Order: sequence, then structure tokens, then C-alpha cells
Amino acid sequence: MIPESIKAQLRGPRKLQPDAVEVFAQEGEDMILARIFHRQPEGFYVDVGAHHPRAYSNTYLLYRKGWRGINIDPLPGIMAKFNEIRPRDINLEVAVSDVEQTLAYHQFEGGGINTLSDEVVEQRMSYHDGPKSDFKFKYLGKKNVQARLLKDILAEHLPPGQRIDMLSIDVEGHEFNVLRSNDWEKYQPTIILIEDASLLTLDQLPQSELAIFLGEKGYAPFCRTPLTMIFVKRTEVISTPQGARLRSIA
Repeated sequence: MIPESIKAQLRGPRKLQPDAVEVFAQEGEDMILARIFHRQPEGFYVDVGAHHPRAYSNTYLLYRKGWRGINIDPLPGIMAKFNEIRPRDINLEVAVSDVEQTLAYHQFEGGGINTLSDEVVEQRMSYHDGPKSDFKFKYLGKKNVQARLLKDILAEHLPPGQRIDMLSIDVEGHEFNVLRSNDWEKYQPTIILIEDASLLTLDQLPQSELAIFLGEKGYAPFCRTPLTMIFVKRTEVISTPQGARLRSIA
């Protein structure tokens, strides 16, 4: 069931913001967010694996709408573009993991599939070397980057008293490292977007590792695109003759 507060957001006029006809996210995730938050002119996001201030961005449409947030990505030099195009945001050139350490950051042509996961690199190189490979992204090598815990980044940069409306995670196989690095008692985003290449169907999604992990933190699957899972914070479950339903979210 859909939480009542999200239902309230979806009720009323169907018109989105005028600039919502422009889609910046890879699979229209920003349009889903614009629909969910169409009555909220201001809000705060955290974008881990932000990649680029506009291209394939889950948060740029929200920024244009009046939101602001924290963008995090270890791609060398990328935050100069973020500072130019998104000056209201806090833009950090750093990796996120569950241990503070130096990690190998693997870079591919185009930058959109860069990863901290050695396993993902091995998989992609096997695709690249296969006899019928359609993997077109050239491997450019690796660079050592410093990783920090998400909870430490938020403790340092999140404005005092600021609620996180949306957390986006797109880190190419490093998702659980990011999730484990958060303080879930202190930082509880309303909506969480996670790119995941498992291509699970909707009936499989509740049994996935991500759904089980986030379920223990108080989140439920809400919807998905082909590659992105979207979860919502649940704060209260009501038992009704028709079954359990979510009444509200934080």
C-alpha cells in the first residue's frame, strides 16, 4: 500500500512544474520524484555517485525546481562543474564506503560506469573480451581515492536540523558499502533511490538483499524503473480487514 502522506502528494492537479518536460535522469527517475514532490517547492537531497551536475542526474530537475543538497562523487575534477552549474549545493569530491580507507577508483570511457568495485570491473572486462561483446566502454585505468563514511560526511556538511527528503545512490556495485556507512538512527531520508542491475521483477523485489536490509531500517519498496529501486520510509503500519497498510512517512 502507498503511504498516506505520499497519496496526499499525488492527489490534486496532475500538472508538473513547467520544466519537468526535460528529463535528465537515465530512466526518468527525476520525473517520478517531480511527481512525488510536486507540492514541495523546496527540499533537500543527498546524491552519492552524482557523476555530473546535469547528465544522468536524479537531482538536477529538483535543483531547478528550487531544491538543494549534497552531491558526492570521486571523479577527479568533476566538482568544478558542480560548483559552476549548481552553486547552491554542497559539492564533495570524495568516495563513500563503510571503512575509511584508500580505494582503487576504476574509470571507464564516459565516466558514467566508474566503480570502486573490483568485482564489477572483472565482470565488465569479461563482457568486453567476449566473442559477441557489445560492451563499448574502454577501461581507462584506476586511481587511488580516499573513502569516507556517509554518516561522517553528513555530520560535517548537513545543515543543522535539516531533513533529508531524498537519498540517491548510484555507485556501480558498491551500494551496500554506502548503506552500511550511514547512521540510520540519525539520518533517515524520506525516499531512497538505488541503482541496481539485478533486474528484479516487482514480485521479487521485497525478497532482494537491498529490500531486506532497508526493511530492517524501516523502509518499504515503493516502485522501480528497470535499473533503479525506489524505497519509502515507513513510520507506522496499520492493521485493517484488508491487510496491513502504511499510514505515514517521516
